[in-house]
Amino acid sequence: MINLEAQDDGFSVVVNGRKLLCHNYRRPLLEMGKAGHITKRKSGFLPPKEHGKTMTKAREWKLLASKEDFLDIDFAGLCRMILKEQDGALQISFSRYDSTLNRFLFRLASSKEEAVFGCAYSSQKPKLKGQRLILWNGSHYSEKKHLSMKAASHPKASLYRSKPAFVTSTGRFVKLQTDAYCVFDFKKTKSILLCSWAIPEEIIIGYELDMAAAIRAQSFLSKPATRLPDWVWDGAWLGVKGGMKAINDTLETMNKSGARVSAIIIEDLYGNLATAKGMLCRWDWRLNSELYPNLADKIAGLKRKGIRVFGYINHCLDIDSRLYPEASGLGFMVKNEAGSDYIIQNGAASFALLDLFNPDAFSWIKRIIKKELLDSGMSGWIADMGDILPTGAVLHGCIDSSMLHNGYADRWALANREAIIEAGKEKEAIFLMASGWTRASSLASSFFSKPREENWNKKTGLPGLIPAAISMGFSGDGLWLPGMAAYSRLAKKTKYKEYLIRRMELSAFSPIFMINESMRIKKSPGQWSDQELTGHFARLSHIWADMATYHAETMDAYIKDGLPPIRHCWIHYEEERQLMSLDQQYMYGRDILVAPVLEQGKELAKAVLPNDSWVHLWTSRTFGAGELLIEAPLGYPPVFYRACSEWAGLFEGLRRSARQKARL
Repeated sequence: MINLEAQDDGFSVVVNGRKLLCHNYRRPLLEMGKAGHITKRKSGFLPPKEHGKTMTKAREWKLLASKEDFLDIDFAGLCRMILKEQDGALQISFSRYDSTLNRFLFRLASSKEEAVFGCAYSSQKPKLKGQRLILWNGSHYSEKKHLSMKAASHPKASLYRSKPAFVTSTGRFVKLQTDAYCVFDFKKTKSILLCSWAIPEEIIIGYELDMAAAIRAQSFLSKPATRLPDWVWDGAWLGVKGGMKAINDTLETMNKSGARVSAIIIEDLYGNLATAKGMLCRWDWRLNSELYPNLADKIAGLKRKGIRVFGYINHCLDIDSRLYPEASGLGFMVKNEAGSDYIIQNGAASFALLDLFNPDAFSWIKRIIKKELLDSGMSGWIADMGDILPTGAVLHGCIDSSMLHNGYADRWALANREAIIEAGKEKEAIFLMASGWTRASSLASSFFSKPREENWNKKTGLPGLIPAAISMGFSGDGLWLPGMAAYSRLAKKTKYKEYLIRRMELSAFSPIFMINESMRIKKSPGQWSDQELTGHFARLSHIWADMATYHAETMDAYIKDGLPPIRHCWIHYEEERQLMSLDQQYMYGRDILVAPVLEQGKELAKAVLPNDSWVHLWTSRTFGAGELLIEAPLGYPPVFYRACSEWAGLFEGLRRSARQKARL
């Protein structure tokens, strides 16, 4: 039920006894305006720069209609605001405004004590209060100094994702439905400002009794994709490149070590390009028959052995590829302002982008996916680069790309999902994405975050993955796995080995255990020739595979209840407000707490345990609440499980059996 409570200089909107909106003359609920923008920046992937902005505050108002679940408010000719109540949430839409208006600001009341989480934003601190966030996908192309929209927080640490959705410690959940560039300002203590470069299609606001319920509500707004198939948890997923011989050699090595492998990911299906940083995979979506002869037969043979095969694809084409002349000739590529294909330099290569808003190009790439990936028998693929759409480009219908940049990732997700549905493989094939916006979580099978570099840097390396996972869980994009960077700055082999083992530890306690082969390994025998490294991988792969029933349980809980598999510790212990600031540990499901080692050379690690009884996975020692320093040699990260867990027997068995199964 919606109630409007009029005051001397404004009104409040109350839904089921909770005050959701406040409007008065001094602090109006919304503002609308106009501005121009400059798209030519040093990097074509930065958001446009704003100029000449004028805003009109919606001060005067009039209630036009009121029902039990409906309000219609007119703001002095500026716009009409329609409010509808559904399942306890307020759905807000706008109409009858000047179509030339392209700036929007919405003001929510807040308090100093209200903490904010989400926006799929991986800053160093998951708590967003005190920050001003740029919500613009593709931050890995950002400049050192960002000048747009009042020097907002540098997006460099956002690891390819952002989403205009968040929850707060009061049980509030908020989602803005728009594809436009957004800035969410959480710097003020008494208000939250939601800004966008377009009038949003809808704003959804609601309250729940606690944080867990608010996250559930946010997840259901995002409509999680279907459940992952059970074979996902049969073993680790291993990235392999270099041709059929490399696959055979790697699988033979894994077989000798006793490792559990259920899938291989072949990223260089289409050939390779040698660069100073390593081998780049060609973006030419026709299978390379020289590297991978009789691939369909090989895939079928591996499937009979319980090993699935994954591929790789994105919506770009190398300009020297075999498919580019065809796609370009049909007018399928994103254009520059002169009407030519928008060409992007990528080190030693150059590429162009498919215009996914062109219906014919959209259908064309779906046919490629079905022919090259699904028809060959692959069980899935990585659908990469959804965040790549430069500002200043021109899309189908002469649309400025800056207005659709964020939603481009959703469009790419839709192409992959529709290809699977049209091929009748909904229950078999899956695809993973690094980027997305408001709709991708209902389309992609899972998301992954990858650091820009394989190092220990808190912003650009391994430590940044934990805040990313936590933030995505708060945003309604719950199914997540850690990805690998394209290259490493860890020059010494011993340092890289330590990094990779710590990276494996993180994967072993996540929904999907995926490890890629680094670009830095240029020559055989490669990283898996190291027996210590392979031994750790084998042991951790068994630990992960032996938790298959627990993985499935966390997946089912996410689909049913909306709680993400990777979640902040505070969600289940809200009375312990000191836990709220933790950003380098997490819970996997309800019963496992992980405090990964994220610093080089450390074999002692800190963990903060909530008020419960916890069992150390590797020694069976029991601990109560509080901070502790515990041993963490390579391969044995600080992992604890709840002593009262119904899975305690399973967890105890992991410690006893893993070494024997891995032939160590």
